[in-house]
Amino acid sequence: MNKTISINLGGSIFNIEEDAYLVLKSYLDRIKSNFASDASVEEIMSDIEGRIAELFSSKLQAPKIVIDKKDVEEIMIVMGRPEDFAPENSEQSQSQQTGSNSNEGAPKHDRRRIYRDTDDAYVGGVCSGLSYYLGWDPIILRIGFVLLVIFGGSGIPAYIILWAVIPAASNTAEKLRMRGEPVTIDNISKFVNEEAKNASERVRGFEERMKSKMQNRPNALGRVFRRIFGALFVMFALFLLIAFVTGSVFTFNAGPASNLTMIDELVFQNDGNLWWLIIGGHLVVLMPIFAILYIGFRLLVENSKRVKGLPWIFLTLFIIGILITVVGSATLIREFSRDNEVMQTFTIDSIADSTFAIEVKNDTVFLGRSTDDERYPFDWHSKIGDKNYYGNDIYFSIETISTLDTPKLVIERRASGKTLSEAGERAERIDYAYSLNGNKLTLDPYFTTPSNEPYRNQSVKILLYLPSGTRIEMNDNMHLISDYWSEKGNATVLENEY
Repeated sequence: MNKTISINLGGSIFNIEEDAYLVLKSYLDRIKSNFASDASVEEIMSDIEGRIAELFSSKLQAPKIVIDKKDVEEIMIVMGRPEDFAPENSEQSQSQQTGSNSNEGAPKHDRRRIYRDTDDAYVGGVCSGLSYYLGWDPIILRIGFVLLVIFGGSGIPAYIILWAVIPAASNTAEKLRMRGEPVTIDNISKFVNEEAKNASERVRGFEERMKSKMQNRPNALGRVFRRIFGALFVMFALFLLIAFVTGSVFTFNAGPASNLTMIDELVFQNDGNLWWLIIGGHLVVLMPIFAILYIGFRLLVENSKRVKGLPWIFLTLFIIGILITVVGSATLIREFSRDNEVMQTFTIDSIADSTFAIEVKNDTVFLGRSTDDERYPFDWHSKIGDKNYYGNDIYFSIETISTLDTPKLVIERRASGKTLSEAGERAERIDYAYSLNGNKLTLDPYFTTPSNEPYRNQSVKILLYLPSGTRIEMNDNMHLISDYWSEKGNATVLENEY
């Protein structure tokens, strides 16, 4: 039967066997004696006792409620022998460090954990804490949260959630775990001394800065201008980002590029060049913006850490973006570099009653088209069977000529290509249906191309030349032709004209 006693260790109460207590007391006394010359001995001992209390708590699992001698010995192995960790810079420490390591065979220490670093915090220390865990510079994470705020505002709730979920590193053991360092006597003493040294340097630095401010006003004025320029750079970069995002959202959701899949199929024939152009364009625009934002943060935050190599990354990605954009654009421009047309001219024999009727058929492909529709190149396109149907790019013109005796109809089909011959062959493959029956011209509201024919500015123009004084009658479907204009001269247009 072993006698047990209760002890208060690190603010926690433990029941410990008497022989185990004697071993523990001797161990702590040796540690305290070893650091007796250290000005921070009380803080070191408090942190060591807190760490031992954590280890004791991990060993007390039901039904075990008492710490025994074996538990103390295991904890001594984890924490290390006090003789091996003399105060920093002492000769004893240097000689003993060359000897055998008493931690050999000790169990693995706790892995790196996520904590908020309140010692290097602008708000809650989330970014600084995550930087230790991820191995990144805190300024990158801070810029990332700013960008999340801009792109939809998700950065604010994300930061608040992380602030609430991640605990703050409130003691030495937690700060060591945050850095991924084992919680041992050596590390605790080094950390406490380092913190004390940093605090002393901060106080001394503050005194020197105050003295410098009094003696060197121009430097203080320079820092003011530095912060002003930093704030201007950040605001300018954020304005550019907001403008770019807004323009992109409009272009890709409501503007000319709202149907990227169709554009990729029709113009680029799914060769991947469209997506390379988009990536290249984004790099060309975003890299200078990110560079300005980074410079602004560096100017705004005094003594901020420089992210090694980041400016070169921005420059490299910017150059890559330029190369991608130039090569891709040159390839596409070449496909549209030459225009050619195929024209058909028909003579209308006579107009018996001096009235000419123009009728556009009902649209059975693009249903629901109205006069008020804002049209983009691929709003009215459909692939049905082995044909591409285009409801745009049909142009109709009427012109009355006093010297003209015989009405004339001209159908012009136009397309682009890398060469004139290629453009002409492509124009030949445009199929536009119309009929001319006496004094009545019937037109289709769309034209077609073969399904494997890429879009290369295909269009159809209908030119109608009539003698002066001809009465013109039009049906209500004229709005189905994308563009209609007329130079009527002294022609009479009936009331049901579009």
